[in-house]
Amino acid sequence: MQQARIPKLPALLLFLVNAYVCRELFTTEWLDQMGSIEGAYIAIARYAAANFPDLTWFPPWYGGVPYQNTYPPLLHAIVALVSWAGGISPALAYHAVIAFFFCAGPAAVYWLAWRLSQSAPAAFLAGVFYTAISPSAFLMEAIRRDMGGLWGSRRLQVLVGWGEGPHVTAITLLAVALACLHVALTRRRARDYVLAVLAIAAVPLTNWLAAFALALGVACLAAAMLPFERGWKQLLLPLPAMGAAAYAIAGPWIPPSTVRVIQFNARTIEGDFSGVYADLPWRLAAALGVAALLKLILHRLRAPALAQFAALFAWFTGAITLASAWFDVPVLPQPLRYHIPMEMGVCVLAASLLLLAPRRRWAAAALVTLALVPAVKDTRRIARDFLIKPADITKTTVYKTAKWMDENLGGVRVMAPGATSFWLNAFTDTPQLGGGFEQGATNWMNRMSPYVLYTDDGAGERKAEISIAWLKALGVHAIAVGGPGSGEYYKPFRNPGKFAGVLAELWRDGDDAIYRVPHRTTSLARVIRPEGRVERAPVNGVDIEPMLAYLGNLEDASLPEARWEWLSRHSGRITGELRPEHLISLQMSYHPGWSATRGGRGIAIRQDGLGQMLLQPECGGACTIEVSYDGGVELRFLRGLQILALVAGVVFLLKFR
Repeated sequence: MQQARIPKLPALLLFLVNAYVCRELFTTEWLDQMGSIEGAYIAIARYAAANFPDLTWFPPWYGGVPYQNTYPPLLHAIVALVSWAGGISPALAYHAVIAFFFCAGPAAVYWLAWRLSQSAPAAFLAGVFYTAISPSAFLMEAIRRDMGGLWGSRRLQVLVGWGEGPHVTAITLLAVALACLHVALTRRRARDYVLAVLAIAAVPLTNWLAAFALALGVACLAAAMLPFERGWKQLLLPLPAMGAAAYAIAGPWIPPSTVRVIQFNARTIEGDFSGVYADLPWRLAAALGVAALLKLILHRLRAPALAQFAALFAWFTGAITLASAWFDVPVLPQPLRYHIPMEMGVCVLAASLLLLAPRRRWAAAALVTLALVPAVKDTRRIARDFLIKPADITKTTVYKTAKWMDENLGGVRVMAPGATSFWLNAFTDTPQLGGGFEQGATNWMNRMSPYVLYTDDGAGERKAEISIAWLKALGVHAIAVGGPGSGEYYKPFRNPGKFAGVLAELWRDGDDAIYRVPHRTTSLARVIRPEGRVERAPVNGVDIEPMLAYLGNLEDASLPEARWEWLSRHSGRITGELRPEHLISLQMSYHPGWSATRGGRGIAIRQDGLGQMLLQPECGGACTIEVSYDGGVELRFLRGLQILALVAGVVFLLKFR
């Protein structure tokens, strides 16, 4: 039976209405939203544009991390490409790209709803609801307070105000992926399978939370399509193969090691979620039980596939979000962030009620749309007057701090507080202790140390001493500090005056200052004696005893100096006059993907108690050590698997076209 063609005019209208709402975003380079994390995403795109194709190691953040640990790379790759092709700044390109995906979101929801219902009025109404209404404001008091009322676009607020560009983009791609999957499972053509695999891979390559929402969406879509006219085997059997193919394509950018790091760090981001995984099996079983009952009821009522999918998807995403909002029960880490996909499910569910009307659906959809025009106009007013406001970036604290460091510190590692750490690398290449995506940090010390630096919990009168010890041990040469009158958004330092009179003040602008952290050398490579290595990891921020001998070695003038030189973004050279017993402490985060050689002979790299790299070159006299990162066996295997998957996809297309 020939498939009906989707009416395209409603999708275009939805896109244009959303473009009317956020039109300034397409042409604004810098926004007056300095508390937003979008500076970190601009930084990643800026780095990608400047260093392509050398995108394996990322030196600017957290003492260095694998590039894939900075964030899933797809959105930033698109921004870098638009920046390069258009000859515009990464900041302007970023805003243009996220504005496009924001506008495309309701159109994608329209396509998904149409695929499941073949009803253009119901699908259009789903897109209208997704444009004009934020169900989370009606369901969650915290969201309602943050929005300042019931009306407005939560999608636009988190996109612009909080910097959720990747998340909002990924939800658009999620709707596209589910629509493509439905096409593939119903038409069963080779090209549709391939497009669905690529669309599925695009979601986790854009945002981690959306990747989990995608898994829920695929399960809900499959449940909504059962019973299937060709039998359950034709529906369910392709799904594992498509999922495996999608991961094979995306694997080098989301390897298992990165997934483990993300999962580990997520337990302590925005709260203590360390216990959620212990309770997850029985909570998942309960959620699946409710979903099965809901499916049975909807099937008995002969509810259309659109309503079944939307009800199931709204149930899963709503259970995650509302269990935390209403009962303070976290089902997953950062559960409140799932209100973004929840809104899509609720909007589609509300629109599916239109399918109950056997006739005049367009008339009903038009009446509801007209009733929501004031809500759209109100969202437009909020966007124009409050959200999308251009900024003179040169007058902001984050910019002035970043530029001073770039022009006066010679590229040494620094510590920047709060929002400045998000924005630092949007303007400069200055490496820093922090960064913009804490979930991806591989070295726990780079997460533990800022806590005591900011709060001084347990430090007492030794607060300056303990803070300076951490800064020296982790290779930080300057620290920016903001007081109560700082122009920095978050002002995280509890005792901003602790360095006054203790460290040399290099720069001051009102209540913002930069202090020098004294070091004997600016090199990342430091010569130490065997007794100076850190064997035991500190158990908390005030436990500096394990690193005291190491700190003494760093300041020991009788030890020779080693020089570090970057050869590329993923390799470097260490040179110096050493004795056989000397060790090299390389103040970069350890990763098994690094290797070292001296004169063609391999040198083992081990991890010390501070999570940094330790080498034993056994040199007598002049010594040259080459150090390089290639991701190790894991990344090489996944790259081979990716090539195999792409070749298999081409063969599949040619054979079954």
